[in-house]
Amino acid sequence: MAEQAQPMSGTFALAPARRARLVFTVWGVIGIIALLFLLPLGAMDVIGYDYNSVTGSPVSKIHPATYLSLMVAVVFLLENYGATGLWTRLLRQNILSLYFLSALLYAFLFVTLSHRNGLGTVFDSFALALILHLIFPDLSERFKANLETFLHWFFVVNAAMAILELVLDYRVFPASWEGEPMVDSRATALLGHPLSNAALTGTYVVCLLAGAGRKLSGSWKFCSILLQLLALIAFGGRTAIVTCFGCVTVYLLLQVWNFACGKRASMSTLILAALLAPCMVVGVLG
Repeated sequence: MAEQAQPMSGTFALAPARRARLVFTVWGVIGIIALLFLLPLGAMDVIGYDYNSVTGSPVSKIHPATYLSLMVAVVFLLENYGATGLWTRLLRQNILSLYFLSALLYAFLFVTLSHRNGLGTVFDSFALALILHLIFPDLSERFKANLETFLHWFFVVNAAMAILELVLDYRVFPASWEGEPMVDSRATALLGHPLSNAALTGTYVVCLLAGAGRKLSGSWKFCSILLQLLALIAFGGRTAIVTCFGCVTVYLLLQVWNFACGKRASMSTLILAALLAPCMVVGVLG
C-alpha cells in the first residue's frame, strides 16, 4: 500500500522530485481557486473561451478550473496514495465521496447516451467538488488559513463591487449569452452573473451564521453579513434571497429567544436582529 500522505508542511525537506510535485499541487490548488473566483464569464468571452453558450466545441464547455483540478488530482493522489491506496482511503475515510463519484458516472452516461448538451456542467458540478474534497484534508493548516482569509476578502470585495455597480449603473463584467451582452439591471461583480453571485453570497452568509469564519471577530462578522445581505439585493436572485433571509430569520429568532430566556447573546447579533426586524415584518405581512 502506498505511504499515507502527510500535510504539506516541511515541503523543502523532501526529495527534489517529490518536492516539485507537492509544490505543483499547492500552486495548482491556488490556481483552481483563482480560476473559480477570479475568472468571470465575461473575461472568458473576451479571451475567446466559448464557455457560456450552447453551441461550439464541447471541450470549451468545461471550466478551466476543472481541467486544472484533474491534472492536480492525478499528480497528488497517485503520488501520495497510488491506485490501491486511493480506493482504500475512499472506503475507510471518505466513503461518501463514492456517492459523488457514482453521481458523476451516472450523469456522464445519461448526458452521453441521450445526446444532450451540458456535459461540461456535469464535470464542473461533480468532478471539481469531488477532487477538491479529496485533496483538501492533506493540505497544511497554514494553507487552509490563508485560503480562508482570501475567501473572506473576496466576498467583501465582491459585495462592495455589486453595490457600486447597482448605484453607478455600470457593469465591469456584464453578463453575456452566446457571446452577446445581456440586458440586465442586476449587478454581476467578479463572478460575471447575478445568479451565481447570489447563490454563493447566500451560501457564504449561511456558513458564517453556522459558525464558519472563526478567525473573524464578532464585529467583523456582523459587518460582513450585513454587507453580503445588501449585495444579495443588488444581485437580485430571488430564490437565494428568500432562502438566505429565511435562514437568517430563524437564526436571529433563536438568538433573541435565548437572550429572552436569560442566556448569553452577542451584541452584534441583537443589533442585526433589530436592523432586520422591519424587513422581516414586511416580508411576512407584505
